[in-house]
Amino acid sequence: MANVLVQDESVVRAHLAPVGDASISTMQTKFGANSLAMDGSGGDHFKGSLDLDIYDFGSENFTIEGWVYPTAASSGSNTFAGIISRRNSSSDNFSWVVYLTGATGAGDVRFEWSTTGSGAAGAAVSASSVPLNQWSHFAAVRNGTSMTVYLNGVGGTPATIATAVLFNASLPVAVGQLSQSISANNFTGFVDSIRISRGVARYTADFTPPTAEFPNNSTDDPNWTSVVLLIKGDPVSATPIALDDLLSKSDYVLSAASFQALDDVSNLFDMQYGGAGRIFGTVKVDSSPDVPVYRRVWLMNQRDAVIIRETWSDETTGEYEFTNIDESQKYSVISFDHTNNFRAVIADSVVPELMP
Repeated sequence: MANVLVQDESVVRAHLAPVGDASISTMQTKFGANSLAMDGSGGDHFKGSLDLDIYDFGSENFTIEGWVYPTAASSGSNTFAGIISRRNSSSDNFSWVVYLTGATGAGDVRFEWSTTGSGAAGAAVSASSVPLNQWSHFAAVRNGTSMTVYLNGVGGTPATIATAVLFNASLPVAVGQLSQSISANNFTGFVDSIRISRGVARYTADFTPPTAEFPNNSTDDPNWTSVVLLIKGDPVSATPIALDDLLSKSDYVLSAASFQALDDVSNLFDMQYGGAGRIFGTVKVDSSPDVPVYRRVWLMNQRDAVIIRETWSDETTGEYEFTNIDESQKYSVISFDHTNNFRAVIADSVVPELMP
């Protein structure tokens, strides 16, 4: 399936769009019915719909993992075949990248990171190369001061990452391309079940790779609140994610200055929920007098129970606003306390006013 958005099953919902001839395929799959297919030419890859600071790992632990089925060796214009990246080029807007390189098979798996946005500050390498024409699991894991790349559960020699703070690139995530500004070094083959977990090192020693697809709920995954990207190769579904899983994301504490809200007219839901309406208000702590606070606010379409917008209230005034929404529908506004001192507050049956 070409020109179809690929669903991100994490609550971030940063769906991937195909670039070039990249497509959803049923030819080879690790789990489920679909995978991502790229032929390694013309800059084919998949690109996230949103540039979010939620992919800014800073000095936190993290795990980037997934399954790859390379059908061509790393060579020529694809000597460094990108698997997943947040990197514009080697000298510009470079945060991190996972890629293949080497002379055997498809090459070994490498994770490189930058602390300045220009040039790699370090690299971790798998202990062996990825075989062609079969599925292999990779995982790039930061665990404290060490960075390790695992291939099929076996870790390479850990690289020292110390207390390095990774550069926060102003880019979405890309799958299948090393550098988002250069149409070369593309992955050739299939990718399935990509997961990014922020704040947790899921693997700290050699392990048995997963034998089933990654869960998308807090019941089956004790680290579900850490998942910021979950791609299984499936097209975008209209089925909303469970509200309790959305609320479980409240433990993310992001600064108002750095968080890029989803409340903009390019939001993916605007084809269905866009319009000339406006909903606004103030988040306050009930006291004498009331105190304006900085809190995460969701806008949910009441008819479909779909979270269609997200923003943060102003740190000083507590004010929030959602614009360009369908004025003919009713909504629920959900504000919750990421400090976990108060319960969420929900206002339902909210009718937008027309924008001035």
